Amino acid sequence: METANYMYKCRMCGKVYGNVHGNVDMANMILYDIINDTDFIDIHIGTKPKMLDTHVCDESRFGVADFIGYKISDD
Repeated sequence: METANYMYKCRMCGKVYGNVHGNVDMANMILYDIINDTDFIDIHIGTKPKMLDTHVCDESRFGVADFIGYKISDD
């Protein structure tokens, strides 16, 4: 079964990492909703993924990460 792993990129260290798994069709609808600035997801399904996330780069640095899309993986 395919799942969508929502991807973020840290502004501080540049690391790209996954955060939340979801349905691939749902991920497509969420991206469409974000790009077109509609509120379909909020009204009918629930909360969109966070556009920003916090990232612990190492022991002494913390960064802000941007939502950059999703990657499909097989489970």
